[in-house]
Amino acid sequence: MRKLFFLLKRSRTLGVSDTHTYDIPLDKGSGHLFLISLIGLMVFLAFLSVSAAIILSQFSRQWQTGLEGHWTIELPAVDSKGNLIPRDKLEQKAEKITESLKSFKPLRDVKILPQEEIIKLLEPWFQVQNATGDALDLPFPLLISLTTDSAPPSLATELQTQITRIMPEARLDTHEEWLRQLLKLTGTLHLTAFLFTVVICSAGVVALAGAMQSRMAEHKDNIELLHLIGAEDSYITRQFQRHAIIMALQGAAAGLSAAAIFLYGLRLYLHGQSDLLLPVFEMNALFWLKLSLIPFLTILLCGLTTRFTVLRTLHRML
Repeated sequence: MRKLFFLLKRSRTLGVSDTHTYDIPLDKGSGHLFLISLIGLMVFLAFLSVSAAIILSQFSRQWQTGLEGHWTIELPAVDSKGNLIPRDKLEQKAEKITESLKSFKPLRDVKILPQEEIIKLLEPWFQVQNATGDALDLPFPLLISLTTDSAPPSLATELQTQITRIMPEARLDTHEEWLRQLLKLTGTLHLTAFLFTVVICSAGVVALAGAMQSRMAEHKDNIELLHLIGAEDSYITRQFQRHAIIMALQGAAAGLSAAAIFLYGLRLYLHGQSDLLLPVFEMNALFWLKLSLIPFLTILLCGLTTRFTVLRTLHRML
């Protein structure tokens, strides 16, 4: 009788009241802020990893669109023996090549790039202007831009043969090899981002499971008391699960805010760095819609991890 009175008296402290929202005082235990910070960090890193994959997709798509159907003929300023070719002679060769290529039907446009455009292309890599802003007297090559429409596979070979007849040193660049290497690089980076996200989620799951086990050991007496007054495992599990979901909401909100600020700052920085030759990534509605799945998946993962961990630990404890 005395033991039953003690249990009933203690059960009042475990019941839901105006100040406590849990039958088990989980929100008063140690490590509460640590778990929120851990979940926030997990969301922040996952957010950056996934956004990096999306931005890489945007970059590769823009580069691919800009290169497909655009070929270049380079006329070097030196011959095969290393002798400098006079500029007027080089321009004459470029005119002959341009005229001879206009008969090829798959070519929609053939034009010689002005020297100003060539200088702009070289500026990020070489110093092509003096202190007064005038172009240096350098042996710039001549470039001929070609635009094709559904070019057949044999067109590049035919064009190179025609170009070689006029100027053996001239070279046709279809950018296929560069584009292939670019797509290979972006594919590798996508895989790296995916593996990084998996590692982040795995580390978060392990840390959360360990934290829940520690909480259960801390409140072992309260859990046993709930069992004595008739609480089922599912009821106790919901207590821990609700606690984990609330922490996941708080951590996800903090991580999402930090990541959004970081991405906006990165976008503003890249927008001001025109010499990096990087396209400006778009943070449109689709971009945010994809990234908004991360907090929801994080909350779902925390809830499932907590449920599995608590049920498994309860079966071992009782």
